[in-house]
Amino acid sequence: MGRQQAVQGVVGGMNEEWNGPQSLWQCFWSKEHGFYEHYERNEYLEEYIHTKYGEKSIAWELLFKYWDICEFFRDIRTITKGDGIYYKDWETKMTLRYYLYITLIHSPCISVWNYIKYDVFKMTYEDPHIGCYSYPNCDEAPMGCKKVMGDEVEPYGHRD
Repeated sequence: MGRQQAVQGVVGGMNEEWNGPQSLWQCFWSKEHGFYEHYERNEYLEEYIHTKYGEKSIAWELLFKYWDICEFFRDIRTITKGDGIYYKDWETKMTLRYYLYITLIHSPCISVWNYIKYDVFKMTYEDPHIGCYSYPNCDEAPMGCKKVMGDEVEPYGHRD
């Protein structure tokens, strides 16, 4: 018996068609398979909220917060097992202390700072590469990058 048939049994009789989860409980559990895996559960939750509440509702915000919390605890479990989460260079693994700092302190502070700058003070973002001679290839030709070289930039590239 497949998963769809198992969920049909939860919805009602075996002859009823699967129209998506009819209750929040069906997003997490079926009689046949027990609790769903992470990805199936997320798919059912998304379908349930879309059909019951529509696209623009607070239920979507709560769903995304739920997913963020699940991901946070899954990352902590991964780090404590010793598997690790890689940092920017894909070679260095984060420690639990550094992961907690980035997740709980650094990222929220940056979000608040950006909110104050761009929403409260109505500042506009100016790209630091706007005057670069080597733009858009600043990573390949850093000598023509005004951000990297400062006033000692060499005038070559597509803006010379």
